[in-house]
Amino acid sequence: MLSVPTWAAELATSAVGSFILGLASNVRAFPTIASRAHGFEISANFRPLTLDASAVAVFVAEGDAIGTCEARFLASTLKPYSVKSLTEFTEEMLERSDIEMLMKQLLGDAIGSALEQQFFSATAGTTAAPPGILNGVTATAAGASFAEDARALVDVIGDPADVVFVVAPGRLISLSAEMDLGAFAAPVLASSGVAADQLVAVDCDDLAVGLGGVSHKVGIESTIHEANPALPISTPGTPATVASPMRSLWQTDVISLKSVLSVSWGRAASGAAFIDNVAW
Repeated sequence: MLSVPTWAAELATSAVGSFILGLASNVRAFPTIASRAHGFEISANFRPLTLDASAVAVFVAEGDAIGTCEARFLASTLKPYSVKSLTEFTEEMLERSDIEMLMKQLLGDAIGSALEQQFFSATAGTTAAPPGILNGVTATAAGASFAEDARALVDVIGDPADVVFVVAPGRLISLSAEMDLGAFAAPVLASSGVAADQLVAVDCDDLAVGLGGVSHKVGIESTIHEANPALPISTPGTPATVASPMRSLWQTDVISLKSVLSVSWGRAASGAAFIDNVAW
């Protein structure tokens, strides 16, 4: 009912969920991890709470004093970010083919790849992108086997509630040929954002992932800079800088398609660990 506040909330959630599901592939681990993490819908800056201690329970005799546990709540602000991509095609292509659907798939793949690269990176956050989950994490020393390395990462995280291991696609193929990963106690995923000789562990229970609306917008009257990265059409100066090459969509009968996904994430201090230069 249109008179009910947030009347389209379920539809919006389904659209975003379906989009993230569409990003899943054999080389992307972010969609699976996002589905296991604590999720929230982005509308403004979000403040997730984490506990700085865990409670301890002991047997207490009747009438005796019960010990108390100190637990501090830590709040962090997760800022919304956007992953964006843009392409263009002619009016004739739109009339004679399914070019719009194909371009939406193309831009969706580009957004999925960008998520993988940033999520599993060690880069610091910027005004444009959130920090990678390995930012500020010190590498753990490599062992002699996958089992030894997996145990070491679990020890570093400290009794993770929902641990997931991530390796490069080629590493997963060789690993699955050597052992039965289906019998392993935790999921082992592949990601194009993980280095070839790297093993990453993420505790999804210590991870918050926010998703906003995903939008596909078509433009027919704009002027765009046909470059990547793109520049402002003009920059004041003496002389002024004009971006090149430029295209008038209206004058050349060309259509632009822009895809935007709002996303953010944050982890607890011990929510991730990794090993470089694995020996297996």
